[in-house]
Amino acid sequence: MPDILDKPQLSILKLTAAQVTRAKLVIGVREQLRTLIKMEMTPGFDEVSINQQREALNRDFDSLVQQVGPMHSVGTRRIFEGDPDYPLLLSLEHDYDPPISREVAKKRGIEPRKASFRKADIFSKRVLYPAKRIERVDSAKDALMVSLNETAKVDMPRMAELTGKPKEQMLDELKGVLYKDRGKIVTADEYLSGNVKAKLAKAIEAIQDHPYMAENIEALQQVQPEDIEAVDIDVHLGSPWVSPEYIQDFIRHLVDADAAVHYHVGRWDVRIRSRMPKPGVLTGCRLQG
Repeated sequence: MPDILDKPQLSILKLTAAQVTRAKLVIGVREQLRTLIKMEMTPGFDEVSINQQREALNRDFDSLVQQVGPMHSVGTRRIFEGDPDYPLLLSLEHDYDPPISREVAKKRGIEPRKASFRKADIFSKRVLYPAKRIERVDSAKDALMVSLNETAKVDMPRMAELTGKPKEQMLDELKGVLYKDRGKIVTADEYLSGNVKAKLAKAIEAIQDHPYMAENIEALQQVQPEDIEAVDIDVHLGSPWVSPEYIQDFIRHLVDADAAVHYHVGRWDVRIRSRMPKPGVLTGCRLQG
């Protein structure tokens, strides 16, 4: 069952003896697959060991198909459709074509057939490799790409290690690509997006202590959106971009009660502690994100 707000919901699946047997076979294949993936991605494993593990995966998978059918079979889907690893297991079977039983085939006037599929490449060859640490690049731009790929941020020490260049030289080479923001160095994509009006105000305020902010101010001025008149703004109750504090104020205005409002992914949690409705005013509402 899906979680409700911050409280996980549990469900108990009762299995027959046959379903338990099926589940054990599927779990066995899953563990063999996970082991093979880990071995392929971890430095130090030789090809002989990896091939032995691949053979074990093939052996367990073939046994599963022979005994209870492929991963796509209805019986397996009923048990594992809520398992987060089930999509991974389904990826082992390419171009799956479901079976047609004798009864269905007779009604449709066609020939019955068994399920068919093509085994994924991981059954026959290596598909993953350990990540190799890059030791050297020629430009500051390439160093930035490595830094973003490895850490998802601008890591100047790592970039200096890759290029052998000092920080200030790289910043000169990446002018317009990186921006200094009061002790932080961020990409243009990050700095010139979001609430650029607030960023511009802060940059203007900081320029006395940080002269380099002049470049930031010029760049921020070029991405300022046009102001929108209040009459042209249409705010829907429940819009996820509305701050919860405004929803709380609105509820207090309507029902004269204390309200706790929180926004979770895709839904609002609104709890009214006491209700003293004003005459003629509705005291309840439902918010949808």
